[in-house]
Amino acid sequence: MIETMTVDGNGVSDPIEPGSAEDRLDGWKRIANYLNRDVRTLRRWELNEGLPVHRLMHDKQGTVYAFRSELDAWRLQRGEETSSGTTVKSPHTAGKSVSKWVWLSIPVLILATVLTWYWPSKQEPTVGLGEWDWVLITQFENRTGEEVLDDTVEYALQRVLANSQFVKVVPRERINDALRLMKLPGDTYLDLEAGREISLRDGAIKMLVTGRVEKLGMTYLISIQLFTPADGVTVASFSAEANGQEQILSRIEGLAEKVRAALGEGMASIAESSEMLARVTTPSLEALRLYSQANLAMAGPDRVSARALLDEAVRHDPEFASAHLLLWYTLRERDDQSQAEHHLQRAVELADQASERERLFILAAYYDFLGDRTREIETYHLLVSLYPDHFWANGNLSSRYEYMGRFQEALEFKLKLARLRPNHVGWSPHLDITQLAAITGNFEVRDAYFEILRPFKNDPAFGWLETYYKLKPVHQAW
Repeated sequence: MIETMTVDGNGVSDPIEPGSAEDRLDGWKRIANYLNRDVRTLRRWELNEGLPVHRLMHDKQGTVYAFRSELDAWRLQRGEETSSGTTVKSPHTAGKSVSKWVWLSIPVLILATVLTWYWPSKQEPTVGLGEWDWVLITQFENRTGEEVLDDTVEYALQRVLANSQFVKVVPRERINDALRLMKLPGDTYLDLEAGREISLRDGAIKMLVTGRVEKLGMTYLISIQLFTPADGVTVASFSAEANGQEQILSRIEGLAEKVRAALGEGMASIAESSEMLARVTTPSLEALRLYSQANLAMAGPDRVSARALLDEAVRHDPEFASAHLLLWYTLRERDDQSQAEHHLQRAVELADQASERERLFILAAYYDFLGDRTREIETYHLLVSLYPDHFWANGNLSSRYEYMGRFQEALEFKLKLARLRPNHVGWSPHLDITQLAAITGNFEVRDAYFEILRPFKNDPAFGWLETYYKLKPVHQAW
């Protein structure tokens, strides 16, 4: 690090040891005063230009601090003036006027610069998620009073995180399963308390993500916090400012990268998927809000209401590929084939503007429509290899293999479905598993799922189970 100097009353300069208490600046205000910039500028520099600030995390918030020596090294690298007012020039332009201490500091500066840019990849992750650990995003608090941001910020974050091959975001269907067990309606407001209870009931949800969006003048402040469900302790917190609504989605992408790093994902993986996400799914907050509501309706009993929401979404953004695809599904269910085909065609035309996760699902749906089973199955396989938590891709693969008489492969994907929604018992995939397991001779799996279904044997909603249990000896003999 560059040696920082202090000047006493006699004009004598004393060096400050890098990393010492005298070298440290606590809080944004002291850092801003040292650099002679406002706090907003510093936060932008931190996000976009690697300004070396640190955070000490507490239960409810983080303390920001920085070291003068690191700030001077960062400014030197930018060719700015140091805190003493001395202009520091690049070695290539300074010539003989460069002072001796600057030349001596160059090796140290190079090391400081390398550490500044690469240190995050060497740090231990804040949280280590396992292969099938899940992250639950609760509803964000909208303090702006702007309806367009209701349920939009957290849904945008979910869509970005879902494109990670490391982070697995709990889908709405799995949340609804837990709410059903809690005897709560599907539209229950998912605050932090509800999120904690769902996580504890689920058992595999290891992290909660929540946040809020506020507005001061024309500036939006988006804050995100990560909590552990068991004790509600804050693990990490991040924030970003957006100068107008048009910047909100790009700021969420930046915050998502920090969340992924905090959860333990490697920097190379983050950078690779961020490149793919450079193709914006939709630039319209209103279209995203409407799509999120339609997606919620499709996951519940009120699927009919999704049509009007999706029509409005594509009106706001005619190039929203996934909205066109969901319209194809809703219209196909209502036998409106001509309109359905129009929206499927638009989804395919716009697929390259979507994320990789969305693009592959659109193409697989198109091959399904064409009846090209080989390419459909190949595309679904690629999709689940990249994103094993894709519920509908796993479900469609299991259905295709069962139809083709490839029962062992159908069973494998049915088991993945059950793992993706472990609390949705008494539904057809669990019954399918028992049947496929019997057909393939996997009696251990068959008996295990018989036991999972047993508590529902006398439930009026699952009356067929009682008859099925009476037939178990026949299954066994067969």
